[in-house]
Amino acid sequence: MSKNIISKLAWIDARIELDILHPIFLKSVADEIPIREDSRVIDIGCGMGWACRHIARRYENAEVVGIDLSEDAILKARKLNSKYGFKNIFYAVASSESIPFPDNYFDYAMAFVSFSWWKNIDKSMSEIRRVLNHGGEFYLLDIYGGGLGGIFARVSNALLTSKEKIYSVDDYRKFMEKAFSGVWQKKVKPFRWGVLTVGKKVD
Repeated sequence: MSKNIISKLAWIDARIELDILHPIFLKSVADEIPIREDSRVIDIGCGMGWACRHIARRYENAEVVGIDLSEDAILKARKLNSKYGFKNIFYAVASSESIPFPDNYFDYAMAFVSFSWWKNIDKSMSEIRRVLNHGGEFYLLDIYGGGLGGIFARVSNALLTSKEKIYSVDDYRKFMEKAFSGVWQKKVKPFRWGVLTVGKKVD
């Protein structure tokens, strides 16, 4: 199979996941975060910003921040922001390992299907803990080996040179417990698509 065909197949797979499946499957998870009108929320690995827009639409006075390493994704997110007229979203090109905000700034952090691409997990978790305030919560949602999302990841990994890591449910719990307290988890429907892992910053 030629590189051109592989590239097109990978692009189609990515568009199906990011533009169609993620918003359909994951909006209900975003709705579980107990956000208030005065909350500050950061989406780490926001892509083109669907989750940021979803939250900003529901909570017009909340401050919503999206960061992503991809300049192209952030440019598209900003264009969509202008199109829909959101005033309470800010986007920045940044890494989970270096978040350009002060200590104790956010009430909630979320990472929806970006964690499995992170290179330095311990550093990223420490940085997320730093920017969360006391009692702040981190909502980590990602694929796992036994779920539907894991199947899609294996398809992508077969086509791409950059491989997405596929962790187990227990792996996510262990990662979270290194930096956060009161950790809990649940499988995400349909077909156990992914797993949600939540932890709280307790000083």
